[in-house]
Amino acid sequence: MVILPAWRQTLMVLVLAAGLLATRAGEAGEARVAVPGEAAQAAARKTINEVFGKQWEAARTAAARQALAASVLDQAGKLADDPAGQFVLLEMARDMAVRGDDPKTALAAADALDATFEVDGLAIKADTVVRLAGSVTDAEQARMLLEQTLDLVDTAVSRQAFAQAQELMKTVAKIAYKARDKALRERIDGYRQWIDELVRDHPRYLEAMKKLDADPVDPEANLIAGRFLWFGKGDSVWGIPMLALGTDAELKRLALAELKVTDSIDQRLELADGWWEHAAKETGRAQQQMRWRAAGWYQLVLPKLSGLLKARVEKRLGEVSRPVPPLRLLAVRPRGAPDFGDKKVLLIFGHGAEMDTAKAACDKYNLAYDSASRYDRNKEDYSAYRTIMSGSNDMDYWGDEEGKKPESFCRLEAWINSGGHLVVLGSWNGRNNHHMGRFGIGTSYYHSASFEPVPGVTEKLFAGNEDLVPADCRLQSVGNFKVSVPHTVLLKRGGKAYPGEPKLVTLVHQKGRVTFTLVEPDYKKDYWIITVLLSWIARGCPT
Repeated sequence: MVILPAWRQTLMVLVLAAGLLATRAGEAGEARVAVPGEAAQAAARKTINEVFGKQWEAARTAAARQALAASVLDQAGKLADDPAGQFVLLEMARDMAVRGDDPKTALAAADALDATFEVDGLAIKADTVVRLAGSVTDAEQARMLLEQTLDLVDTAVSRQAFAQAQELMKTVAKIAYKARDKALRERIDGYRQWIDELVRDHPRYLEAMKKLDADPVDPEANLIAGRFLWFGKGDSVWGIPMLALGTDAELKRLALAELKVTDSIDQRLELADGWWEHAAKETGRAQQQMRWRAAGWYQLVLPKLSGLLKARVEKRLGEVSRPVPPLRLLAVRPRGAPDFGDKKVLLIFGHGAEMDTAKAACDKYNLAYDSASRYDRNKEDYSAYRTIMSGSNDMDYWGDEEGKKPESFCRLEAWINSGGHLVVLGSWNGRNNHHMGRFGIGTSYYHSASFEPVPGVTEKLFAGNEDLVPADCRLQSVGNFKVSVPHTVLLKRGGKAYPGEPKLVTLVHQKGRVTFTLVEPDYKKDYWIITVLLSWIARGCPT
């Protein structure tokens, strides 16, 4: 074993941390639009009142209000080209859902406002749960609302808005009483203790950060800040590199191992064991975070284990408190994978579950990303991106009269020509994929519920994610297509309609690449294919 001098260890950590800084700076940019002005909102509200006014007045029962809120929310989703109308409808849907004691729809409307417009999403969601807390009576709805409110507490903590987190905990207490669940109340006591500890430790963390402004490698300050960020806030991406510069020898050893780990099963298992064993020396939140970290690594290696070793790992996973947060990798890059430099992935998903899956996969495979809920034909410069991936029915953006014009897609095509990689997921019955014709792809409407592997190729697509792939090869595509130019078939169609024809293909176009499928993940909850594709992209698209 080679022991690096202390100064070389420090230099290595700083270099890796610099990479994390660059990644974090562009990791979660949201392509949102400005809130429409008062005049535009007033004009939209006048038109909307003509359409929904009578229904609004007639909705006097909870059931009627819930139905109307769902209808208004659905209409808002169809107004992507009318920001004022969409904004007003989303606000109306949120208000009506609150009045109808419908947490699911109210919070869906709040999520849509946050995803689409430049608003304070946390404030809007906090206002929504506070209003709902006073009226919700059903125990099951109360439990659902409580989980959503605890998620908001987590968000407030991540922003260091501890006063807001404490206020939200008051709302949590009100909801918990209505949920009539003793286990939940005990969990909430743990949350309250956690927030109180954060408030107590925050001043010490701020002092440590001041010291780090003057001396970024101050060992004691790095230990204090690293423990607060990871054990307190759950921010392993920033906390672990700081622990690698700290004064605690065992934490330093494990943190350095995190920064050097590869995709080796042995290395990952050794790291998981290290965190698990060190957790036994800690208590409270620190112990929980270490066990969660160990569990994340154990979950990654479990499919590759067997015998007594597998049994030991499964036993430890059974002892971990749930839910286990997603494992956020720090400096892991699959062996042989390309270095994309500072180029990012642009995620375009109109469906929240697809977007959540894609973001989690980017975090897992160390891909910096931006995200947007739809394409933007006015965008002129895509040079910041190595890959653009769009989700279920997002090609509908190009279906209006303006979007169908060949010139509307020219900037994207130029980006592909110069080296970009466009990944397109399914549109119902193959609709609105006319621009794919310039890459030799023609679509039709025959569905297929399963896939067939392509020997020697599909294995490379699925590598490292075999445990995600359904044993029955279930994968729903909502149309069929043919390709008239040279291409590689990654998956073939299963079923009776056109079996053996392409289900997922990739092709080279000038200096770039297009990957295409009519699989619509949101339709049958086939979200696993998004993770598989982003893993494949992170590995350099091997075929």
